Amino acid sequence: PPLPNDIEITPDGKTIYVAHGFGSEDLSVIEPISQTRIEGIPVPGFRPHRITLSQDGQKLYLNSEISPRIAALDLASKVLTDSLEVGEPTDVSRRAEDVALSQDGTRLYAAVSRILPDPISQFVFSGVLWIIDTATFTKIGEILIGAQIGTISISPDGKTAYIAGSETFDLTSPNPNLQVFLVDLEENTNLGPLRGFILPVAIEFGAGKPALPRVVWPEIVVF
Repeated sequence: PPLPNDIEITPDGKTIYVAHGFGSEDLSVIEPISQTRIEGIPVPGFRPHRITLSQDGQKLYLNSEISPRIAALDLASKVLTDSLEVGEPTDVSRRAEDVALSQDGTRLYAAVSRILPDPISQFVFSGVLWIIDTATFTKIGEILIGAQIGTISISPDGKTAYIAGSETFDLTSPNPNLQVFLVDLEENTNLGPLRGFILPVAIEFGAGKPALPRVVWPEIVVF
């Protein structure tokens, strides 16, 4: 099978879903005890890139590797029940980079990268966090992050989002200044960045909150 791009595990731990991005239009379904791929769920024309699972394990939310869309997949019927395009048709480029779900499942957050045409500078880069009502699958708000936006992770209490991105984008710089932004999800406010990262591509939370000093490895930062 193609390489894994993102995974989600059902709350009971009995099923693993794997997205393959460009590698496949199917989502792989894996049984973890036997470590066996038991089926593929086809998502024609979508090629799921990043996925997030509802708390009840009934819906999988995903973005597309090949189109500016996000969607909701009903896992019982294996059918896309909702779909939404991000950005505007006039954009030079638009894409949903990642998706994350609120703790109560009522809000879906999408990291949306856009390149807008500009008569002076030719291009304007914009990274925005979209807020989507999962009941109606419509956009109800957005929060400007910076010129670039990437991976999203939400704190266990559901109050804060941590988002990889950059305040500015310089095509001439080989090392763009990338940060991790903190977003208050209760006030829908960008609280600003944590600086000093080289290329933050994934953000995860531990089970607890031990009082540890900041420790740096080549690939991992622990707070």
